[in-house]
Amino acid sequence: MVAVAVTITAVSPTTDTFLTVWNPDRAMPETSTVNVSDGGVRANAAIVEVSDSGEIAVFNSTGDVDVLIDVTGTFTGTFRAVPPWRAVDTRQTEQVSPETSISVDVVGADVGPSAAAVVVNVTAVNAFEPTFLTVWGTGERPDTSNLNVSDGAAVANMAVVAIDDRGEIEVFNSSGDVDVLIDVLGYLEPGTGYRRFGPHRKLDTRQPSCPLAFGPGETRRVNLHVGASEAVALNVTAVDASEPTYLTVWPAGAPQPDMSTVNVSDGSATPNFTMVGTGWANQVDIYNSSGNVHVLVDVFGVVDGEHHPGTVAWCPQPPKHVDTTGKDEGPKKDHDGKDHDGKDHDGKDHTGKDEGPKKDHDGKDHDQKK
Repeated sequence: MVAVAVTITAVSPTTDTFLTVWNPDRAMPETSTVNVSDGGVRANAAIVEVSDSGEIAVFNSTGDVDVLIDVTGTFTGTFRAVPPWRAVDTRQTEQVSPETSISVDVVGADVGPSAAAVVVNVTAVNAFEPTFLTVWGTGERPDTSNLNVSDGAAVANMAVVAIDDRGEIEVFNSSGDVDVLIDVLGYLEPGTGYRRFGPHRKLDTRQPSCPLAFGPGETRRVNLHVGASEAVALNVTAVDASEPTYLTVWPAGAPQPDMSTVNVSDGSATPNFTMVGTGWANQVDIYNSSGNVHVLVDVFGVVDGEHHPGTVAWCPQPPKHVDTTGKDEGPKKDHDGKDHDGKDHDGKDHTGKDEGPKKDHDGKDHDQKK
């Protein structure tokens, strides 16, 4: 085993903090994986290289915090983990303007020119107004988003992005000025089991043809329109939630796991990237805990499978309700559950604790760097 796909959740910290996750056989990287505010809950997906003994390390910057780690998949020869490194930090240059794209060179000492795609953590910070970022590699910009930002706090999400012929990826900013940070976590080699395409939107419950939000305690089975495959790489986004909730995504037909994939505190768009095994007929099940919420699902790639293009915004009919007896429907269980407001991946040391220039994922010292 080379690496694992995990969802890391920080719960109820006693002060603002950040977590860094890495292979303990290597030096701790100058990046963060999850940033969380005092008393909040925050989750992020990551693909992490494991040590020779099959372990990963978790570092907490400040205060006390509960940590949850859910393993969603493993990689053998397909994924090549590298010591995380920062490919771009626009706080050191200038912010990305609205309706503008920037090119980011992601081929370096650890990512060779033969890489087909890179796994990156994308962070937006210091946004002047609500916006979204789209990250892609080749062809026209897809009609999807990787990161949704509601205010100036730092927000991050993981993505698998194809590399173009120049060894670059593109990042598009929709509205206002915003700083962008890209951290490279690893890469995928050509000819391996992972096939990257799109991204392609497979579910959007806001579409006029399917204006049907998920209700409380509701599970729907979603056809991703991929061929026979072991797993899919998905970006799952919750939008316009009527109250705090969480979503769980798992292989169709399997027992629902006691975990969450996306945690939502308000109506703002909240995404999370995940690797999910495909279940019956290459589908996945999606569960919503509380209130009403719209759900978007974008497929980025498959492991040992193929994509059937042209199918977008599949409308489930009828929705399937599940028995939620015995589940705490109060403050949602979620991944920590409860109240994943997603406040930021900015983190590093919002506390002001003197740790030298903060490591950030958001980067550092937003208040002084501009």
